[in-house]
Amino acid sequence: MKGVTDNHASPFVKLKTVNYSDVKWEDGFWKDKFQLINKSSLPSMWQLFRDPSKLHAWQNFEIAAGSKKGKFRGTYWVDGDFYKCIEATCYVFSMTKDEHWGQILDEAIDLISRAQQPDGYIHTPIIIGAGYFTEYDRDYYFEGIERWSSILHHELYCMGHLFTSGCIHFRLTGKEQLLKVAIKCADYLYDHFILGKEDLLNFGFNPSQIMGLVELYRTTKNEKYLKLAQVFLKNRGARPAKRYQYKTVEDLPFVIGGTDFTQDRTPFIDEKEAKGHAVTGTYLWCGAADIFAETGEEAILKRLKYLWDDVVNRKMYITGGTGAVHRGITNSGDFAQEMFGFPFELPNSTAYNETCANISNVMWGWRMLSITGDAKYTDIMERVMYNNGLSGLSIDGCHYFYTNPMSQYHHSHQQIWDYKERQEYIPCFCCPPSIARAIASWQNYLYTISKDALWINHYGNNFLSTILSNEPVKIDMKSNYPWDGKIILTFKEMPVGKFSVYLRIPSWVSNCKVNVNGKETVENITRGSYFKIERYWHKDDTVEINMLMDVQFIITSVRLIYRS
Repeated sequence: MKGVTDNHASPFVKLKTVNYSDVKWEDGFWKDKFQLINKSSLPSMWQLFRDPSKLHAWQNFEIAAGSKKGKFRGTYWVDGDFYKCIEATCYVFSMTKDEHWGQILDEAIDLISRAQQPDGYIHTPIIIGAGYFTEYDRDYYFEGIERWSSILHHELYCMGHLFTSGCIHFRLTGKEQLLKVAIKCADYLYDHFILGKEDLLNFGFNPSQIMGLVELYRTTKNEKYLKLAQVFLKNRGARPAKRYQYKTVEDLPFVIGGTDFTQDRTPFIDEKEAKGHAVTGTYLWCGAADIFAETGEEAILKRLKYLWDDVVNRKMYITGGTGAVHRGITNSGDFAQEMFGFPFELPNSTAYNETCANISNVMWGWRMLSITGDAKYTDIMERVMYNNGLSGLSIDGCHYFYTNPMSQYHHSHQQIWDYKERQEYIPCFCCPPSIARAIASWQNYLYTISKDALWINHYGNNFLSTILSNEPVKIDMKSNYPWDGKIILTFKEMPVGKFSVYLRIPSWVSNCKVNVNGKETVENITRGSYFKIERYWHKDDTVEINMLMDVQFIITSVRLIYRS
């Protein structure tokens, strides 16, 4: 299955993805957004990645490959952002067949292959060994750092995105070069981490490697990658840090291994609330959901549902934004930043809401939907993408927000990368390629399938052509959504025999009517759920959905929290 996630053989999912190329945008809202990524965002990003005075990534790989002399420049995690840009480019290339993108992919992947070390290790700041690390718009010189010497070096984060982009590139292009780099790197990690060495138990800042390893397992069928992903999940919280008496504010960022900052004080399976860094949290929970999809471990699903409820009902803005607090202390006394606050701690002017956290919230919702078939997860995906997902991208497609506050005015509290206007270049460039890959892959989230049923999750002008139960399914969806709640589905080709179609009815809809071939259905339509239509389908049958999209005025309630 050639999609964003390949769960077609995952035994513990209810809904399976369709091929990425099975859905094609037609004119409308999301076609315009896709073209914005194709025509504006990706050209701008690749220019920045190649610019040695800004993102430096291309030059870093050239130095690591030995084809150029120089020192490393950039953030420790810029390799991972480079891999995310490759992933976004794969989606666009697969759909447009534009050889310009194919050439860029070939050049970038060849460069990555040459930079990889003989044992499989790849992380340019460590390979180069000296240079200038960028943090908070300033450069700090470093040299002589060793592999796995600090979780701040983001080795596993970058490798995780390598695994994911390697799988996506292989699925969408059929080429194996980047996949081979990913496999060689994952084999190295297996040999290094599988023994559970004490000093590596809580190693890693942002656990993107868990998602990447499960996807690598799905692509190669090699079970050791799933086993390693399980080890990384189990290691989370296996060695909490000792309580630490902070002397100054400057002490805080350096005491993060084994703390709430990275969801590493408490074992995942025992976690009682969403706390710590909002991106590392949602990435961790995405990885846990992927592991459940393959193993069916009920304790994982129970914990994921508990955490989802905490995030959505206590720590998320009406826009779907998460990670409200720039810097703070958790209830365990641990420093954290870009973090979930206390329940209902959702300030407006200092709302952080990192774009990456919002996008990874969509990724988490997608996995929870696939596992459960529950429309409440689809609702949150939609809320985020149309609000705090798209807010990070400008209309011209070349400028970005890192933070997404609820209101903009000057205040005394300075937050990192909190710009008053969108920027083309952000030294911490993790968010722009996250937006690009989310928008470029959004079409793959519209439909899912189960046995003898098609599920329609999101709406927009598109044409679906897929295979279900070895029979073709072709549907033409016409809609001006989200500007209009009228959606017309024309069934061009459907399986023989009775077949079910599930239509998502958003929870925000105050009134919805569904007509089949011009006749209104008499069944009750429950908002926030999937509406099932089971029938014998014929060519050119139509289903018309009319959702009342009236403006709703929503007022927040204030809850005061007193702490002694």
